[in-house]
Amino acid sequence: KSDMTAGYGICRNYASGTDASAGGIICRAGTLMIASGSISYNQSVNHGGGIYGLGNVTIEEPATATNKFVMYGNTALIGGAIYIGTNCTLTMKAGQIGGNAAGQQNTATTSGGAIYQGSDFKISGSALVYPGAVTSEVKTNDVFLPKGSAKKCFVTVNSGYSTTSKMSI
Repeated sequence: KSDMTAGYGICRNYASGTDASAGGIICRAGTLMIASGSISYNQSVNHGGGIYGLGNVTIEEPATATNKFVMYGNTALIGGAIYIGTNCTLTMKAGQIGGNAAGQQNTATTSGGAIYQGSDFKISGSALVYPGAVTSEVKTNDVFLPKGSAKKCFVTVNSGYSTTSKMSI
């Protein structure tokens, strides 16, 4: 379990090379649990600017967390903030991905500016993924589920959804 409190975080890392993934954190198996802190301004030339997950990833904030978990300004070819592989689940119970100020959006040049989700994505509680834009040049803070993959991908929302909320899948 990772608990980055008192303003600590993983910031300004760069992964390059032919097999470069994970500008910030790599989880090759098992479950990565994140409680608070920040993952920001990391870059990968391939997958997962902030987190590259080939295992399950859970983001939740205990009542004792002094800082809200945030991810912003991360970039990658695929999965600007988070890349999750097939047969892995991203569970987001709290925290924030992206923001509405300049430089807070996560971006990908191919797909999944905020999240590239190769399997199931479960979001609930106070978790927030700021909406972004998708253009031919860059995908900004979007959630991408691959079409036609061998495993069907699902988004499960276990939280209030209002008519003013934005969601596009």
